[in-house]
Amino acid sequence: MIRQLRFMSGCLLSLVLASAAHAQASAKVAAELLPNTTKGFLSVPNMDECVRRFEATEIGKLARDPVMKPFADDLQAQLRTRFGNTTEKLGINWDDLQGAYHGEASLALIQPDNDPKKHAVVMLVDTADEKDKLPEILRRIDDTMSARKATKKTGKVGSTALTVYELPRKKGQVGPREAIVFTLDRWFAATDDQATAAAIIHRYQQPQGSPDSLANLAEYKTVMSNLAAAAGPTAPHVQWFVEPFPYAQIVRAATSGARPHDKQMLEIFRDQGFDAVRGVGGFVSFATGDHEVLHRTFVHAPADEQAPPGSRYRLAARMLDFPNGKDFEAPNWVPQTVASYSNFNWKLRESFENSITLVDAIVNAEGFVEKVLESIRTDPNGPKIDLRKALINRLGTKVLVMSDYALPISPKSERLLFAAQIDDAPQVAAALETIFKDDPLADRRVIDGHTVWEIRPEEDEELEELKVNFGNPAADDEADEEPLKIPNSAVTVEHNYLLAATSIEFLASVLNPLPTDERITANPDFQAINDALAALGADAECCRFFARTDVTYRASYELIRQGKMPEAETVLGRLLNRLLGPEEEGVLRKQRINGQNLPPYEVVGKHLGPAGLFVRTLDEGWMMTGLTLKPTHGATDESGARVTSRSEATLK
Repeated sequence: MIRQLRFMSGCLLSLVLASAAHAQASAKVAAELLPNTTKGFLSVPNMDECVRRFEATEIGKLARDPVMKPFADDLQAQLRTRFGNTTEKLGINWDDLQGAYHGEASLALIQPDNDPKKHAVVMLVDTADEKDKLPEILRRIDDTMSARKATKKTGKVGSTALTVYELPRKKGQVGPREAIVFTLDRWFAATDDQATAAAIIHRYQQPQGSPDSLANLAEYKTVMSNLAAAAGPTAPHVQWFVEPFPYAQIVRAATSGARPHDKQMLEIFRDQGFDAVRGVGGFVSFATGDHEVLHRTFVHAPADEQAPPGSRYRLAARMLDFPNGKDFEAPNWVPQTVASYSNFNWKLRESFENSITLVDAIVNAEGFVEKVLESIRTDPNGPKIDLRKALINRLGTKVLVMSDYALPISPKSERLLFAAQIDDAPQVAAALETIFKDDPLADRRVIDGHTVWEIRPEEDEELEELKVNFGNPAADDEADEEPLKIPNSAVTVEHNYLLAATSIEFLASVLNPLPTDERITANPDFQAINDALAALGADAECCRFFARTDVTYRASYELIRQGKMPEAETVLGRLLNRLLGPEEEGVLRKQRINGQNLPPYEVVGKHLGPAGLFVRTLDEGWMMTGLTLKPTHGATDESGARVTSRSEATLK
C-alpha cells in the first residue's frame, strides 16, 4: 500500500497526470459498469503495472526517497482534507483497500438523472486474482466506519448484498451522508447513492454490456477512440475523461460555500458558446523507454450547429481559432535561460472582436466594450486614440509567452513576458506613446536606445474601492472580491512584436538579438525536446511549449520551504491557493505542509527533466501531445551512477 500512496503523491508532485487489467475476454472494465451520466472519470487500468512503471521514473525515485516522506505525508493529509468530496466523502481510507490494487482502480463523479442539483461518487477496484482478500478489506472498512460512528444496515439488490453506512452529518449538510459498499465477484465497489449502486449491479449482470453505460456514451467513445488512435501501441497507465460543463456543475453542487461568482461565470461561458467543448480526456504513460512521462489529451469540440455561416463556433467561443502552421523557429532574442517558452498561433485581431460579447456579459452591461473604446477615442481627458485603428487592427497571428524567476526566491519571483506579433511597428509604438505619455503611473525609460514604458503599481487608497464584480456593477452589496491588484509591468514595441512583461528587467533582457550561444535554440534541453516532439509527429500544429521543470518548480518548492506558498504569485501558487484555500473570498489560506521537512532543492531538482508539448487543431477539436524527458543534470542510472548533463555532454 505504501507503494501505491507514494505513486499518488508522486503524480501530484510532478503535476502530471488499451487496458491490460483483464486477461479474460468476458471481464468488464469500470467504464462498462458506470452510468452514462458519469461526468468525471479517472482510471488506472492496471495499478500494479502503473506503480512499477512510475517507480522507474526519476520522479518515482524521488517519491521513494526517505527524505521526501514527511512532505508526502503532509501533502496527502492536506489533499484528503480538501478533497473530501471524493473518497473521503464515502468515509473510506485508501489504507482500507490495502491488498486490493491488482487490476483496475477508478473514481467517478456522477450526475444522477443529469440533474445539475445531484451528484454522486463511485469507487471501483478490480482485485483481479486477489479476490480472496475482499472479506478482509470489508472488515477493515467496517472498523473504519465504526470508528467514524457510522450506523450500519444491510440490504440486497437481487442476490448482491449491500452494506449501507450512514455517517454523521457535517455542519450545514442537508440529507443523509451514506456510503454503500458491495462486491461483484472480484470487484470492490462503493458509492454514496443507492440508486447508482443498484444500476452498477444491473450493468454487471448484463453479459453483452449495457447501452446506458459510460463505455457506450458517444462522447466518451469519441474521446477515447481519438486517444487510442494517437497512442497506437503505447498503453496508458492512467486515463481520464470529463464533460467540462456538467463536471463543473457537480463540483459546484458538491462544494459547500462555493464562491458566489462561480455559478455566474459557468453560465456565462456556456451562453457564450464555450459549451462547444463537449468532452476532454487523456492518456498518461510512464517510463515508455524514450520518455519519463508521455501524455496525450484530446479536446472534443465539434462545430456548433448554432454558429453563424463561415464560423465554427458562436459568440465569444469564436476566439478558439488556432490555425496550424510550421513556423515555430524561436526568435533570436529569446534567451536560453527562460524557465518556460510557448509559441502559438492565434488570430488576435479577430479574437479581440469575438471577445466583446464575453466581456459585456461578465460586467453585465451590453455595449460596455464599445463604450469604453468610444470614451478612449473622444474623452477630452483621455488619450483620444482610436484603439482599433492604432493597435487592435495591427495585431497578427503569432503569440509568444515565456517565464523566468528572479533570485532570491520570493512570492513575487515569477516573471512573465507576452509577445504579440504586429504588422506596423511604428504605428503601434506611436499608439503606446499616446496612451502612456500623460499617465501618472507610466514612466518612459530608454534602455539601449529602446523606448520602454514602465507601469508602476497603483498605491492610491482609491484602489481599495475598486472591486472585481462579476455580477451587476450596481450590486455593490454583493461584491466581496479582493481589490484589483495591478502588477508592476513594462511595455514596448520591438522585433515586430508588442512586448509586455511583469518586470522591466525581464523585458530588458529580450530587447536585442542575442549571441548564438545565449539563445534558447542553443539550450541542449530545448533541442532535445524539439527532437522528441518531432519523433512524436510534431510538424504542422498550432502550439509548441517547452519548460525546464527543474527551474519552473523551484520557486514554488522554495516558497513551501519558507512557509510562504499561500502568498505566492506564481501560476502554480495561484492554482494551489485556488484548490487548497478556504472557500471564502479574500481569505489567505494557511500552509499546512511543514516546509521544514523538505530537503534542499538540489535534492529534488536533479530528478526533474525538461518537458514539452505540441497542440494540433483538428476538424473536431484539438489533440495535445506532451512528454517529459529523463533528467541528465545529476540524475542517476539504475546502478546509481551519475549521468552526465546534456550541457556537459555538448561541451565534451
